[in-house]
Amino acid sequence: FFLLMFSATQTESIASSARGSSRARRTRKKNRCFRVVQAQSEEEKAPLSSLNSAIELRSKLQEVALVAQNSPQNNWIDIFGDQTAYVYEPKSKSTTWGFVHFLGGAVLGQFPQVCYDQFLSSVSEETGVTVICTPFELGTKHGTMAKRCRSAFEKARGVVQERNGLDGENVPIFYVGHSLGAKLHAVANFEEEEGNNSNSKNSNSTQHFLVAFNNASATDSVKILEKFAKELLNKREGGGDAASSQFEAIFDRLVPFAEVAAKAAGLEFAPNAIETLDGVANGKFKSDKVTLLSFTNDELDQCSSLREALADGGVRTNTVEIPGDHLSPVLLDLDKYAKMNPMMNRLSGVRIGDGEAVQKIASEMVKFLKS
Repeated sequence: FFLLMFSATQTESIASSARGSSRARRTRKKNRCFRVVQAQSEEEKAPLSSLNSAIELRSKLQEVALVAQNSPQNNWIDIFGDQTAYVYEPKSKSTTWGFVHFLGGAVLGQFPQVCYDQFLSSVSEETGVTVICTPFELGTKHGTMAKRCRSAFEKARGVVQERNGLDGENVPIFYVGHSLGAKLHAVANFEEEEGNNSNSKNSNSTQHFLVAFNNASATDSVKILEKFAKELLNKREGGGDAASSQFEAIFDRLVPFAEVAAKAAGLEFAPNAIETLDGVANGKFKSDKVTLLSFTNDELDQCSSLREALADGGVRTNTVEIPGDHLSPVLLDLDKYAKMNPMMNRLSGVRIGDGEAVQKIASEMVKFLKS
């Protein structure tokens, strides 16, 4: 599971893929290529002896998603019943005027209707847009993942438009992504342009709001999981001793294993980091408006590299920086779901995220939508 989840390109393979172009072009690529985050320790770590802990982690998030789906307070609709698209339609407006396609970050992007609920629902209620999340499982073929998510979004959008009697060509689309989700939106955009001809251009207004863009290798991606683990253990409310003990046992073995697996696999994401930035820089990325949102305390953010590539491709961007870190868009209240289902009492007291930080991000997105 984690060999697939975290396998990626090594620094040497990224460097070699840039050979053969001019020295000036190589310099430009190097300048905007992502900064490799070094491992915190070079000490040899023992790999996970069993995949049971990894499977258990994923199953816990699946349990939370199922409890949320069956809760009377749930406002997300699994529109096809197969977990490929979740739709949030604002209760405050009778008819939507725009669609948001949201893609979350690594791991959390599999359960966006839970992990990003407060962020997305507050934006929807304040502005009247309909939000469509398309969950994805991690893998090495980012191009394929991006196309599947885009296809699921278009299918769901068609259903909502028909149900509400909307003229699909006149309804704007806003592509919103966090971390890896921001990369997938970029990849979907320029790969879609590559496949288009003059008779198949999308007539909808399309805009991008990309949060904490991340274009990292597998080893760097593990750091996101490690940060998530620490947040999960440290930002819990009272009564969470049992849950803390359980999750600590999982993560103590999970993170070292994932780092070892990522380094050992030696595989590349497709497209890799340089190919992604080149696709953007070569004029293939099309958008009517782009805003890049970064956080002041985020060592995993690579928006500066994306901004330079967009500028090379003739795309103007608006950049915003606010207080926070890489996981600021996420608010995961496991305690709430534990109270809904007695079977999940072991998760009692576990909560990550900062509601005020999420609202600040939502406010920035509301400004983007209304501008």
